[in-house]
Amino acid sequence: MRGKSFHVSPGRFDGFWARVADGRWEPESFELFDRFVDEQTTVIDFGAWIGPTVLYLAQISAKTLAFEADPEAHALLAQNLSLNAGKTWHDRIEAHHCGIHHSGQPITLGAHKQAGDSMSSVLMQGSDTTWQVPTRTLQDVIGAACGPDEKVFVKMDIEGGEFEMLPHLGPLLNDPRITFYISMHPGILRQSLGEGPGSDQGFRDIIAPIIDVLPFSRRIERLDGHALNEAWLRKALGRGRLPTHDVIIF
Repeated sequence: MRGKSFHVSPGRFDGFWARVADGRWEPESFELFDRFVDEQTTVIDFGAWIGPTVLYLAQISAKTLAFEADPEAHALLAQNLSLNAGKTWHDRIEAHHCGIHHSGQPITLGAHKQAGDSMSSVLMQGSDTTWQVPTRTLQDVIGAACGPDEKVFVKMDIEGGEFEMLPHLGPLLNDPRITFYISMHPGILRQSLGEGPGSDQGFRDIIAPIIDVLPFSRRIERLDGHALNEAWLRKALGRGRLPTHDVIIF
């Protein structure tokens, strides 16, 4: 894939790994990785799932820290990493079974359908399958892993957890050495709010603090390269919409 190779144990995800192998799974994400990550970059990948991005990023970065809070997904991630133990880039990876949260305290996650399905979220605490996980703050992770002048690339894909976390990340979002690739999940947020009479206002109340904290002095784009500006985002929010599923800050 894109000139890189790695070993995995497909298991019940054989169809998914086939799409990764032939470049059909999120090709724009890998183009973004190649654009912003190099051998001088420390990558922090939280929401690492079973490893499709970690196994690629480790081959182009100085080091890659992977965080996965779903216990079944983390077990599969660890298995896939072990299959690459002989690779020269294997030792660049640190895998952690914990979450990233602004509080640094344990949080409860719920599965969308079943553990390991890539969609566990703090927004699904009422689901049939839940678990509690320890967390660290992103500030702590970056401070411990990166020197003051090191390039950092943060990939955040936490299935709705971003809505709770982003308002607390103002100083990091403004740090010019850190590039952020944030997956937004407005559909999961809508689902968690239900369809009652207050759901639209609830949606706006959650999104507005995120717009407040975005560093518009930096370049902010969607994955397709379209620039995101404050006026456009606020206008869309007034209509009850978040007009992007990805935010890149650099």
